[in-house]
Amino acid sequence: MKAPLYDKLEYAVLEIIMATSGTRHDSWGGWMTTVGERVPELQQPADLKAAFRLLRKAGILRLTKPDQIRRDAHGYSGDEADDDAFFFTGGFNVTITDHGRARWDGIKANSRSRRIGF
Repeated sequence: MKAPLYDKLEYAVLEIIMATSGTRHDSWGGWMTTVGERVPELQQPADLKAAFRLLRKAGILRLTKPDQIRRDAHGYSGDEADDDAFFFTGGFNVTITDHGRARWDGIKANSRSRRIGF
């Protein structure tokens, strides 16, 4: 059975973040490219945006934008009316939360046990 697209996107986003010490700053195009390399089924930008929104709502990710002084100056509101300005204007930060780190540990453990036959 193939994994659902959302599960693949969640895994890819968390894998990317954990490879960079838990935070990554990138533009929308950068995220689409990097995630798309890991999840070739990603065709619609709306799918990646939904994944970011759902992971944030679940407390797995924190989404912020920098200003001239602070790296995490403006948190993502979660309001769809703010999506274009947040995701598609300049870069944004994606940071894993403590809850997200626990989730990542569980995903990795499940992945390993499936590979070795448990």
